[in-house]
Amino acid sequence: MKKFLVALLVLAMVFSMTGLAFAKSSPESPSPVYSTATEVAATDENGNSFIVLIDLLPYYDPAAQEIRAAEGTEDLVEKIELTDEAIAALAGSGYAVEDLTALTPWDITVKGSAAGITWPLTIKLPVPGAKVGKTAVVLHKGTNGWEVVPSEIKVDDEVEATFSNLSPVLVLLATGEPTNTYNTCDKGEACPLNAYTDLDVNAWYHDYVHYVLDKNLMEGYGETFGPQDNVRRGDVLTVLHRFAGSPSGIDDASFTDLADAQDYMVPAINWAAKEGLVEGNDGKILATDAITRQELFVIFARYAEKLGKKTGTYAVSLADFADVADVADWALDAITWGVASGLIEGNEGNLFPQDNATRAEFATLITRWVTEITK
Repeated sequence: MKKFLVALLVLAMVFSMTGLAFAKSSPESPSPVYSTATEVAATDENGNSFIVLIDLLPYYDPAAQEIRAAEGTEDLVEKIELTDEAIAALAGSGYAVEDLTALTPWDITVKGSAAGITWPLTIKLPVPGAKVGKTAVVLHKGTNGWEVVPSEIKVDDEVEATFSNLSPVLVLLATGEPTNTYNTCDKGEACPLNAYTDLDVNAWYHDYVHYVLDKNLMEGYGETFGPQDNVRRGDVLTVLHRFAGSPSGIDDASFTDLADAQDYMVPAINWAAKEGLVEGNDGKILATDAITRQELFVIFARYAEKLGKKTGTYAVSLADFADVADVADWALDAITWGVASGLIEGNEGNLFPQDNATRAEFATLITRWVTEITK
């Protein structure tokens, strides 16, 4: 039997353009270890439910390792040759390589007959340490080697991954904090701002726009980004939806003007309605309208509350802001939380709550949201 993987929780990663090498897991590893197969829910393309069994790969079994070691077998650690797609996914995950923890490789099989499955099959993998807003890269070894399969973290400690066939499976979990590549950006040709004709690499917004472009949270319109354009309500929800891992929402939010939204906005609107992030205005979502700063802060505050990041007690006062009287009553709590959490800093002593938020300002808030508020 080909002995091609012994993984790992304490990482000794050698990251190159050809592959990764993993060190054997330590006894203190919190990685899931199944003494018997664990039953996990799965759903196929037609919505049919199945049960899959997750167990250690046979050649990873600790007893088998001891036997091989006693026999003098030396190749207990081997290199995983990754495809270009896998390398790109790892390199672009936003995390330093040493912060990508590789979990015990799994053998995944379908309980009973797989004849009734309409592939692909989506499986809810139990991954302790997975957090909403963090990164998990799921690899499956097929005929062409280890390749990335679609995955997302919708709830903590679980990664949903979609497979066209099963076993073996490896999960790389980002347990540290994102590596902010803009911190060391030299603003040369490689800077993502240079892809747009209306962005200035020396402008105040450089770090924030760099971040959202680098993390694929925002994009421009062809050759332009529109940093001073008003950000639209539907685009705000789209970006937050991407941050959340693009989870599904209700089938059709009950907004009377949903048909006016851009097609790409609809899944995010449905999700935001399900999560209670938006309530609409007289039954309308107004997806293509500009959003005011105080409306934006209310959405962030609601989302923070859903994630357990918002409390009702803030050791901060808005009295120092000259235009605090312009804050609507319904937005006062959200803005107070925003200032206390560091999401909002104001501008020359003003909050400008009723002004429309620009795309550059929104990029700033999203960067702070990801790197400071939800960390």
